[in-house]
Amino acid sequence: DSFIQITPDQASWIASLPSVATPFGCFLSGYFLDILGRKRTIILCLTPMIIGWYLVGSASGVYTIYAGRLLVGLGAGMVGSPVRVYTGEITQPHLRGMLAAVAAIGASAGVSIQYIVGTYFPWNFLAFVNGSIVTVAFISAFFLPESPQFLINKGHVEAARAALGRLRGLSSDVDMEVQYLIDHASKTDASYNGDARKTHALRDILQPSILKPFFILAIYFFLYQFSGVNPLTFYTVEIIQESGTKMNTYTVTIVLGLVRLGFTVVSCILMRRLGRRSMSFISSMCMVLAVFL
Repeated sequence: DSFIQITPDQASWIASLPSVATPFGCFLSGYFLDILGRKRTIILCLTPMIIGWYLVGSASGVYTIYAGRLLVGLGAGMVGSPVRVYTGEITQPHLRGMLAAVAAIGASAGVSIQYIVGTYFPWNFLAFVNGSIVTVAFISAFFLPESPQFLINKGHVEAARAALGRLRGLSSDVDMEVQYLIDHASKTDASYNGDARKTHALRDILQPSILKPFFILAIYFFLYQFSGVNPLTFYTVEIIQESGTKMNTYTVTIVLGLVRLGFTVVSCILMRRLGRRSMSFISSMCMVLAVFL
């Protein structure tokens, strides 16, 4: 029923193009993190997503949709790293795991919103809704305090103290935490001076203590993506239609999105009790069983 008629191949490109741009966004955000800071990098990363969604919503041809989807994928790849780094640096240790898990809940909630809004409204309206949500996040980011760790690394001790005061509450005594951040930054500076600073990142990455968990996570995420999570998310309606079910395909899609959201919440709660390692084994075995079924 769309006013833009596309072929199955074009539909496949529309679904796949964000995944093409996402890796480039990941590399770019890592470069900007230590140059612009966490806050400004987050603001920068949200910009292509806003432009991309509004391009898709206002598109009159398929190539404009292509461009919008590429920008959305670029922004999605860029924003992941700075948000996680920022969250890790501003939160207290006992809250870090829970707040990191909120990102997974947000992703599942976003998928559910796409299914619900997309069932009852046209695709271009949904694109404008997505653009509006990112715009709200973009505006809100201007009110975030900069990461105290980044400010300390740049020598702005008083600015870091003020940022911590905003994060912990004006009545909190942040002197001990500021001193801890200063000590941490001093140890790093003492270890890497001059030319060594330019090469220490690569040398650290090549350490066995870094390579081992890196390859474990890389294999884990490869298997996660190879299990078909993206095709299932992008083509849920078509997959359900081809299954031959007599149920309303859009209703089933919404239910699947809500089930995903529900189990994401459950896994975050269980992770606090069982730990990350146990939950990783459990979720991996469930994925294996689901693929075989």
